[in-house]
Amino acid sequence: MNSIVGEDLLLWLAHFFDKGPGAKEIPWHQDYNYWPLEPPVIISAWLAIDRVTRENACMQFIPGSRRKLLPHCVST
Repeated sequence: MNSIVGEDLLLWLAHFFDKGPGAKEIPWHQDYNYWPLEPPVIISAWLAIDRVTRENACMQFIPGSRRKLLPHCVST
């Protein structure tokens, strides 16, 4: 993070998602909707601690989605 935005950083929250075999999918989202910070200047880091493949639900990104805040929809 330091190499991207510089040294003025604050760790606000650390969170672990356990995505074991058969775990529920985490739907498409923008992290800003979960971190109520103003202004919306945030960076989230995703770190896999096990081998990640397409078959075991690796992280996916929508190219360019970081440039625009999209309406948040909660799926049921």
